[in-house]
Amino acid sequence: MLVLMMMSSSLFIHCDCRHFNGEEGECYFFDRRQCDGDEWSQLVPIGDSELDQEEKMEKFLESKDIEVIQVNLVTNFHEFVCEACFVCPTGDRFFIEVAEGQENQLKALELLSFEADDCSDI
Repeated sequence: MLVLMMMSSSLFIHCDCRHFNGEEGECYFFDRRQCDGDEWSQLVPIGDSELDQEEKMEKFLESKDIEVIQVNLVTNFHEFVCEACFVCPTGDRFFIEVAEGQENQLKALELLSFEADDCSDI
């Protein structure tokens, strides 16, 4: 019994449970632009619930042939923002996890404040 417990606990320690399907992913974040200045603004309305926005962002990214593992929206991420259209963020930040090798496709979308992330916010 002790041996079984040790084996199962060592397997658990080495498990990356975020990847429930076994996929390896890369994480990034980006901000929503003021004045609905993003290509996806109309598809992901700011007035929708966080869950709806996450689901709609996932669909948008998938429509651009990006293999999405997970999307997390943090509303009011930025405490203070400027209000200039198209160059300033709203308070919202999206954290995404995508399949490896998707960075160039994401860069082509010209997302505001687009950067790699350590996946801790997913």
